[in-house]
Amino acid sequence: MKTRVGRIFILFATLAVCPLAGFATVGVGVRAGTTGIGGEAAVELVPDYLNLRLAGNGASLNVNVNQDDVTYKTELSLQTWLAVMDWHVGGGPFKIVAGGCYNGSEATGTASPVNPIDVGDVTYTPAQIGKLYASAQYDCFGGYLGIGFGNLASSKSGHWSASMDLGVMFFSEPDLTLESRGGVLSNTPGVQEELQRELDKFDSDYIAWLRYYPVLTLGLAVCF
Repeated sequence: MKTRVGRIFILFATLAVCPLAGFATVGVGVRAGTTGIGGEAAVELVPDYLNLRLAGNGASLNVNVNQDDVTYKTELSLQTWLAVMDWHVGGGPFKIVAGGCYNGSEATGTASPVNPIDVGDVTYTPAQIGKLYASAQYDCFGGYLGIGFGNLASSKSGHWSASMDLGVMFFSEPDLTLESRGGVLSNTPGVQEELQRELDKFDSDYIAWLRYYPVLTLGLAVCF
């Protein structure tokens, strides 16, 4: 993943030096929203109509997630990258956006049951099951479709411009894990089978939704 991120930074640097070579108008800015906080850069391909834009966002959050009456203390680590084309309809601020994305986000959760809980088709006491560890990890490329307002690399906008993006990223399913540790039955085949059964149930109920992520961001940029 570090190699991929490094290549993206090289692309950002390439965009930044384009004006020095006299190639095109370039905009560089900051953005924040459902994907976290980050930066973006765009280069004008067709004046006022078409831009190539690269954006990266990230954030770390701690939340409590309830699943089947079990509360997981969860750490969310968001990391996403976009490489998109902005088509400004009629040369105005409204844009239709399409392109690719990379999702390196991860969620890890820990639960310490204090009452008997159902895992799969069996009820276990806290002493039997111990602590539960769950994770969902992405490491995949996908696509992006959206709309928005604001031209990051338009000379008409002057030196400063504001922007808004609304869309959805879609990508492969995450890798899911569910483990039991520290319980008297944690390492037994029966518990392992029920953990897999619980994971399969979650997979069938929710995995389709985990392939999509809504994007709503606001940004501020400067043109060169």
